[in-house]
Amino acid sequence: MLFANEGEKAQRAATIHRERATILASEVIRLVNNNQIFYTPRYDDHLIELHMLFMLLYKLGLKQQALDILFGLCKHIAEAHSFSRIFPTHRDLRTAAELETDTSVRAGYDYNSSYLFTILLEWSLVLDSSSLNDSLKSIKDKLLEEITLLL
Repeated sequence: MLFANEGEKAQRAATIHRERATILASEVIRLVNNNQIFYTPRYDDHLIELHMLFMLLYKLGLKQQALDILFGLCKHIAEAHSFSRIFPTHRDLRTAAELETDTSVRAGYDYNSSYLFTILLEWSLVLDSSSLNDSLKSIKDKLLEEITLLL
């Protein structure tokens, strides 16, 4: 059982941790927004960092900031595929690098499936954003017909 003093210490420690996590989240958002390449991931495994970022923002109650990043990803992924046929691949890093540098390989490449795009759809549901969900589904239906969403 905690004494009043110990309870106050625990509450103060929790407050300090939350304040520091919020500062960290703000800095990560600034970092993301100042590095536009973040919005065009090339490899499905980038979903790990994205998922961790969205979990942090969600836990801190920063829903709008998470949605802003998700909408940015949605827009830039669609543009990259439309303009250059670039889309995150779930294959090895060598394949991702080859797709990045050789337009002839990229032109005929069958992306086939995506874990990353599925995670973006899942976050649209977690954050209860029907407009983001609709945008992602529209991109899937119009631009990414060949992509199977993996769970």
